[in-house]
Amino acid sequence: MTFNPCVPLVDSLRANDPLAHERDRLAAAVEVARTQRVDVSQHLDLLNQELAVAARTAGELSAFSKLYPPTQLQVRETRSEQHALRTGELRLVHEYVSALSAAVDIQLRSVLLERAWLDRPAPEGEGDTPQAAQLLMPFTLQQAKSRRYNVTARSFDPRAGWQETNIRVDRGRACSLLKAWANQDQAFVLHDPYGRLYVASPTCQLTLVPRDIARPNTEGDVLLAALEAYGLRGRVHGERGCTWIVVELPCPESSDDLQVRISSGEHADRLASAHNDLWGASVYAADGEHIATLPPARAGATLAEDSASTARTIAEYAGNVGAITTRLAP
Repeated sequence: MTFNPCVPLVDSLRANDPLAHERDRLAAAVEVARTQRVDVSQHLDLLNQELAVAARTAGELSAFSKLYPPTQLQVRETRSEQHALRTGELRLVHEYVSALSAAVDIQLRSVLLERAWLDRPAPEGEGDTPQAAQLLMPFTLQQAKSRRYNVTARSFDPRAGWQETNIRVDRGRACSLLKAWANQDQAFVLHDPYGRLYVASPTCQLTLVPRDIARPNTEGDVLLAALEAYGLRGRVHGERGCTWIVVELPCPESSDDLQVRISSGEHADRLASAHNDLWGASVYAADGEHIATLPPARAGATLAEDSASTARTIAEYAGNVGAITTRLAP
C-alpha cells in the first residue's frame, strides 16, 4: 500500500475542527437531497411526456369514433372511458411528484445554506478591536468564502480624479476579479479577519465585503411548498415553545369549517435537516373538537417525501369532505 502523506494531515485538521461532525452530517444531507432532486426531475419529465401522449390519444379517440359504424359506438366509448381513467390516475401521480419536486428543492436549498453558514465570515464591524488587513501571498480562490459580495471600486482618472463604483457580484465573479488583479504588477490582494478582501494598486482600489448569507429554510417551509402544489394554503402557529402548521378547509356543504393541524414532534420550525419525526396531521372542527387523525407517511421517508405524502393525504381528505381548495381537478 502506497503511503499518502496528506492523510495524516487531513485527519489532524479534522480532529481540530469542532464542526467536523456537523460538516459531515450536512454533506450527507446535501448528497441525499441532490440525488433525490435528480430522480424526481427525471420522473417529472417522464410524466409530462406521458401526459402529452395521453392528451393526444384522447383527441384521436374522440375524432376517430365518429368514423366507425354506429354498431361499434359502445366499444369506442368504453375505450375512451378506460383511457380517461388511466389519464386521471396519471395526473394524480403527476400531482404528487410535482409536490415532491417543490419540497425537495426547498430541502436542498436549506441544507446548502446551513453548510454555508458554517463558513460564514463575521459581518463587518464585529470583533473586539480593529485588525489590519493581511497580504495574501500567494492569493488562492479559497480565500473568497462568501457566496456574494458588495464591491466598491475606486479608480483614478487623470482628468476627473478618483471615481467610485458600487456593484454586487457572486463568488464566481469575485474570484475572477481577484485572480485577474493578483496577476498584475504592483497590485496586491489583502484580506482581514472579517472576510473582507481588498485590491490595492496605484490606479485602482477594490473592497469586497461579504453579503450576509440567507437564513436556511425550516421543515415547515418544505411542507408549505408541498401543500401549495396541491392548492392548499398553510400558516405557521406557535405557543409555549410548540409550533404547528394550520390548513383551513372551508366546507360550504357543512355548517362548520374544518382545520388541519400539522406538526413533527410538537414542532414545525426546526431547520430542514433537523426533521427527524414524521409529520402528524389531525383534523379539528371550528370549535376545537377533534374529528380525525390522518395517516402518516411511510417510515423512513425523507422530509420532502414526508411533506409531499402529507399534502396528498390532506388534499384527498379535503376532496372527500367537499372542502374548497385551489387544487385542479384531475
